[in-house]
Amino acid sequence: MTTQAVGYGKTLMVFHMLRLEVGDGVFLTALREFYESNRFRRAGFAEIQAAFEKVTGRDFSAFFQQWVERVGAPELALASAATVPSGMGHELKLEVRQKQDAPPYRLHVPVAVWMAGSEIPRVRTLHLKNKWDTFSLNLPFEATAVALDPYNDVFRRLDHKEVPPSLADTYGALRPAAILPREEEFPDVLLGYHQFARAQESPGPLLDDGPFSALPPGGLWVFGRQNQYALKHLTEPLKDYGVTFDEHQVVVRGEPVAWKDHSFVFTLKRPGGRAGSVTWIVAGSGESVSRLQRKLPHYGKYGYLVFAGPRAENRIKGSWRANETDLVKSFDASNRRLPPRPPLVDFKP
Repeated sequence: MTTQAVGYGKTLMVFHMLRLEVGDGVFLTALREFYESNRFRRAGFAEIQAAFEKVTGRDFSAFFQQWVERVGAPELALASAATVPSGMGHELKLEVRQKQDAPPYRLHVPVAVWMAGSEIPRVRTLHLKNKWDTFSLNLPFEATAVALDPYNDVFRRLDHKEVPPSLADTYGALRPAAILPREEEFPDVLLGYHQFARAQESPGPLLDDGPFSALPPGGLWVFGRQNQYALKHLTEPLKDYGVTFDEHQVVVRGEPVAWKDHSFVFTLKRPGGRAGSVTWIVAGSGESVSRLQRKLPHYGKYGYLVFAGPRAENRIKGSWRANETDLVKSFDASNRRLPPRPPLVDFKP
């Protein structure tokens, strides 16, 4: 997971920030230059930097030192935001903080500003270089909301409220505990749950769903339709996400699915505001448990999953909504939305 986060995730963001830095046309031209200059040769970030400097005539040494050589990531917060009348319009005053313990980064951070009478924001760029930076934006109308980095364009450490719970949280937990049901209609399903719990990379304690005073901190695996912990602590939070239950079926965001011959996986934040995640697995059969054990690591980004039949064929998958964070400030309850942005390349059929 570590090499994937750096090799895929951070590298993707480095290219994305280069794209925003130079614009789509220049970005594609520089990539073509990199390709033509390095065909059949071993090439790395030094050659990428050379290609972008040749095409743009700019010095990118500071950019590549910060994003390729430096470890860590910035953490941002919208420390304060206020809108006040100013002349013929309004003034939006912002204070932006870099929260990380490390020295400040030089950042180009988009900011979306919604104004009275419009659901679509204006997007501008703030240039950060200190732990605390202040900005003043002149607007023709009163601001109704403001959001830093609304499209997640900047490589940074996300606020925990920005990240909806996902299966990867439980897989990545240090020694997550497993809560197994004392009652299960089919013995092969119960056996499968035990095998699943023991097969984790760093398994924690195996517990049953009887009354107990305290659970260990961190991640939890919860197994079984009649698991008392799940029935007591997870069904109500799932209703807030549009998941409801009755004797015969589960309704997942408007789509009814019968309990019979289906398996369900739901990941939530730990109840009670405790750190960590909890993943509830309800298998349709003993065979489907073993299939889920092999398949679920490939579905890490999802918060809810439904699989059909003993072969556990995926039928429904999706991510939960994120909560409003320290990067967003709303001044009223006006409707607002972020319009989609065009892709880098539009491939024709």
